[in-house]
Amino acid sequence: MKNCRYRMDGKVEIRVNDRLIYVKRGTNLLDALRCEKIHIQSTCGGKGICGKCKVLFKEGAPRSSEIDKRHLGLDEIKNGIRLACGVKIFNPAQIETFSEESMDVLIEGGSMDINIDPYVSKKYMVIDKPTLKDQRSDCRRLSDSVKTDDIRIKKSLMPKISGTLRKADYNVTASLYKNVLVDIDEGDTSGVLYGVSVDIGTTTIACYLTDLRTGKVLSVESGVNRQRVYGADVISRINYTIENDDGLRILHDAVVGQINEMIKRLCVKSGIKTDYIYNMTVVGNTTMIHLFLGLPPKNISLSPYIAVTCDAVEMEACDAGIDINGYVTVLPGVASYVGSDITAGILACGMMDSDKYSLLLDLGTNGEIALGNSDGIVACATAAGPAFEGANIKWGTAGIRGAISSVDLSKRTIYKTIGNEKPCGICGSGVLDMVSELLKFGVIDETGRMADDDDADFKEPIKKRMRINKGMKEFVLEGDIVFTQKDVREVQLASAAVSAGTKILLKEKGLSPSDVENVYIAGGFGNFMRVGSALNIGLLLKEFSGKVKSIGNSAGTGARMYLMSRECSKKIDKIIQNASYIELSGRQDFQEYFVDSMMLGGQ
Repeated sequence: MKNCRYRMDGKVEIRVNDRLIYVKRGTNLLDALRCEKIHIQSTCGGKGICGKCKVLFKEGAPRSSEIDKRHLGLDEIKNGIRLACGVKIFNPAQIETFSEESMDVLIEGGSMDINIDPYVSKKYMVIDKPTLKDQRSDCRRLSDSVKTDDIRIKKSLMPKISGTLRKADYNVTASLYKNVLVDIDEGDTSGVLYGVSVDIGTTTIACYLTDLRTGKVLSVESGVNRQRVYGADVISRINYTIENDDGLRILHDAVVGQINEMIKRLCVKSGIKTDYIYNMTVVGNTTMIHLFLGLPPKNISLSPYIAVTCDAVEMEACDAGIDINGYVTVLPGVASYVGSDITAGILACGMMDSDKYSLLLDLGTNGEIALGNSDGIVACATAAGPAFEGANIKWGTAGIRGAISSVDLSKRTIYKTIGNEKPCGICGSGVLDMVSELLKFGVIDETGRMADDDDADFKEPIKKRMRINKGMKEFVLEGDIVFTQKDVREVQLASAAVSAGTKILLKEKGLSPSDVENVYIAGGFGNFMRVGSALNIGLLLKEFSGKVKSIGNSAGTGARMYLMSRECSKKIDKIIQNASYIELSGRQDFQEYFVDSMMLGGQ
């Protein structure tokens, strides 16, 4: 019966891409894909709101659902495209998914000028053999030879010690993390000493393998965060843990499993054993850290927004479920919505190393802002990122191949795509350009209102792209790919939130925009956006022109600095001690700044 497309056990055969799966009749297609670890976009987490979980039925397409009719064009429906969240499987089918695996993940960061002095060390020793006059235990003999104050030996290591000492004729290498003996090797392995740094982003994960003797990055792995299928933003994922009894376990297992796979690939590419990785540093927003640690994030989403912990967490790798031979260190965050990724970014840009004021904006899936100098930091978080990651945009997509990444309405070909491939949607930098260009060419006014095609004397190349579809004004980029009036509003809301948050931090410090010496832009969207477009729509204040510097994946850079330098770990402690979080939700002045900033190009 295995080869029968209808099975006696009530399951139906579905071919997804090049893979056969068997699904219980009546199962929701999105749930089935999640269960099989087949990853597709699902910004809203399967609630039928976003219209992103598109699949192509090559055979066995079901009738279009109300969700399909609400979000898809007639041609899409006719060609067999459906939204997975709206499909229940009753019949055999052949399906193709639209994968995000080709997403360009930002892994590059700024340069580092640090003293390499990690908490991990190795020591080769020729140990005195036991005699009738020297009957110290093997553990005591080993500890005495290491000559480190208050040394502790991992209990899990103890069964290995006696055999290794005798097999190696007491010529061994001890591996330590701080004052903990984590392993011993036969002979001299002091030349192999590695660590891993991980940046767990809401959208992507980046993993760096580093030689702790030299500080050289040996290899990097990156990919789309596999939790993304359960929701594009932190609130969607928190809700998933609340609404599903095993939701926390599912999201925890997804990120831990993905990191372990990345570590394995790093080791294969670099020709090393995971046994020689002794420390892993981890950064991420506070929700991502909770999911990594298996902590319930529910209260982060509920006023007054309290995390289980924002402190540094240190544990044996086995307790974290991580397949390395040492310790996992999670960097501390400032608050529930300013996590260790921002702490690491502050370290990476050197904001607290100078008496001049700097501003750090991390514009990824979330929008965090920090302002300060050597005297201290103030920070806040704004609900900005989803629009700039394409999450709330009709044809928005992640930075995958084929995504429209830049727009220039003065050119004959008005857009460019990632990889120069056929357009499949609009990523964050393209979204920003789109609004800036529409404003520049008068298609929208400063209020964000999209003009009718007869409102002004538009040139024909512009005019022919303007239309109304189902009562919604939209601007056609290519084929079915459009930018709608609602999309403009989404960008206005996001831009106003960032602008208002910036103004609040300036007010807290008693500064004017001109007092800011450097404006550091971090995160995937921030790295690829055109600064001119950000200034044009008011996302960045006009006074910041000429001061903006992209610092790439500052979270990943900060995590590597912490891994390699005790001095940097002390700097992180200083950042936490001197940083304060500003909660914006209850502030009347934030609401006032927000309303004022809704005007595109305004201050």
